[in-house]
Amino acid sequence: MDAVRELDSSRCLVFRKGMPPAPVHDVGEVSDILKETDAVVWLDLCDPTAVQIDVLHAEFGLHPLALEDATTAHERPKADAYPEYWVVVVHGITGTADGFVVHEMTIFAAHRFVVTVRHSPLYPLGQVEHRWLQDDNPMRHDSATLLYLLLDTIVEDYSNVADGFVRRVAEIEEVLFGGGHSPREFLQEVFSMRNDLRRFRRSIAPMREILTSIIHSPGDIFKADEVAYYRDVRDHAVRAIDEIDAAGDAVSSALDMQFRLENQRQGDVVKQLTVIATIFLPLTFITGFFGQNFGWLVTNIASLPTFLVFGIVLEIATVASLLLWFKVKRWL
Repeated sequence: MDAVRELDSSRCLVFRKGMPPAPVHDVGEVSDILKETDAVVWLDLCDPTAVQIDVLHAEFGLHPLALEDATTAHERPKADAYPEYWVVVVHGITGTADGFVVHEMTIFAAHRFVVTVRHSPLYPLGQVEHRWLQDDNPMRHDSATLLYLLLDTIVEDYSNVADGFVRRVAEIEEVLFGGGHSPREFLQEVFSMRNDLRRFRRSIAPMREILTSIIHSPGDIFKADEVAYYRDVRDHAVRAIDEIDAAGDAVSSALDMQFRLENQRQGDVVKQLTVIATIFLPLTFITGFFGQNFGWLVTNIASLPTFLVFGIVLEIATVASLLLWFKVKRWL
């Protein structure tokens, strides 16, 4: 098959019992290799072309509807069971300095092969390959184990990113109760984190359903002793989801608390302005009354003692009386 030569962005390995993995340079030989009883093939494609998708159909016998999941970007994570293989669409997550990156990947897992189709940005599979090839790996080199390693590595990244969100929530709470922060910048940080949490949860939440489907699936792809490993992965996935839910609740609580603190601050400002206005109200009346140009006021309030009594002492007494009243009413 000449078209197979165009698979420049792919990598294909074959695993045989008791032998080191061997590269398959011509993917057109895969259909013959799959006839061997002890061979397991792992084909990895990156941003596949139409020619590569045709090869998957020709060499692995994958259904056209299943291949649509590999060619369609932004597919929702899911797991579909076909008579002889599984199609698992997952979102890998890798953390970055300012957040995380979502990687889309489709996995075809059968008794004799595993095909991984990755879309840009590509999810790194170096750790999966290392765990798969290490000499002290107690697990079998079969397709179910490779699928387990893929899902376990992805879920492990979920936990790492979830732990990062938990640390960010703790920092936000520390800033909130420590005071001295800018309300605008704080709200921007909280809203940004809340959006990140929602996007992160949309990517990882289906993993619980995916693993549950695999654990309760019939067929000969997954042996009874291997299902226990998938249960362990599901437990880790549930823990990551619970952490994200708790972080989301904490962020919402921090947002509500910020609004309450802001309302309280505004209330304090309004109260202070009200006290000042209330104090100046009688002072304004006194100065306005004695500032009238009536003859009696002009002729009788002429001496310095009279001016001090009506012009200063009366106003000071008024202010003191109001402050004492505010103190009794606990308005200050």
